[in-house]
Amino acid sequence: MQDIISLLEQRNIDSLPYLEKCELSHVANVSSVEFIEFSKFNKFVNLVYFEVNIPDLGLITGSNYHINSHGLAGIAAMAQKDIKSCLTIAGQVLEYRFPALTATYIERDNCFGIRLDEIIPLGKALPVFIEQVIYAFINIAKEVIQKPLEIQQLRLAYPEPEYSEKYDVFLSPSIEFNCGSTECLISDAILDEPNFHANPETAKTVLNHFQSTSPESNKNNLFRKIKSILDDSVEEKTDQKYVADKLCISPRTLRRKLGELDSSFADIKNSSIKTRAINYLIHSRKSITEISYLLGYHDASHFSKAFKALTKYAPKEYREANMTNLSP
Repeated sequence: MQDIISLLEQRNIDSLPYLEKCELSHVANVSSVEFIEFSKFNKFVNLVYFEVNIPDLGLITGSNYHINSHGLAGIAAMAQKDIKSCLTIAGQVLEYRFPALTATYIERDNCFGIRLDEIIPLGKALPVFIEQVIYAFINIAKEVIQKPLEIQQLRLAYPEPEYSEKYDVFLSPSIEFNCGSTECLISDAILDEPNFHANPETAKTVLNHFQSTSPESNKNNLFRKIKSILDDSVEEKTDQKYVADKLCISPRTLRRKLGELDSSFADIKNSSIKTRAINYLIHSRKSITEISYLLGYHDASHFSKAFKALTKYAPKEYREANMTNLSP
């Protein structure tokens, strides 16, 4: 938040009108990090991104990140015993801050890193959030090992932007767009490097304080719970009542809770369908008909119509455009 406000000030743009529209005028002159409601922060970023027209907003603000930018969140991650723990905790605190994204530590193909999944649709501003988060994770990793990083692959869950040449800052020899999830992978040659910032007692104390001061809605991450139910219930009738029953609440309570977070069950379900569909299309040779049934559609035509509404591509077109990602 403060990085965006500072950027506007550097460009002689008054941030107050945008903050007021999002009921955030009280943070205009606050230098310390505080919890901001997801819906209000999301609205603020979108207003700045589109009305001020800063396409590479995420790269600009993300490049200014340093460990102190993250306050308690940064300390909680940095003080862990090793880099794996650092990135795992960093993903956890990210979800407390911004529950619309989940961050998962991964190891694959002699690499390690994070996978980011969009739980609710963030629209055209998705690159802003992804770019900021990737910068944060890269900077945390650099701080931990005190050495240059060798980033092996960057997979991004959105179309290639006009300013993609600026992605050279990520130092990745391999960047792919339109992927089902975002993944940032680093060579595991540094995985066993010691963390010179390790302090188990500090890590535990700061993380406990961070968790205790988090809003209940963020701490419980209703978005992730719903998405997990949807992902694990491929062959079930995953309507709102089914999910509410799994959560042991009424459909009415579920609607109210999501409404308080400025979201809806349809948003989360569509995001889950989009992510799983893309992964099937570019990482498997399953037919469109098979994928349709796996995602709960009665026929391929209904799936194709839904997928096109979510991505602007027919499934076949999407697969052909991303054929280089297809497993043999």
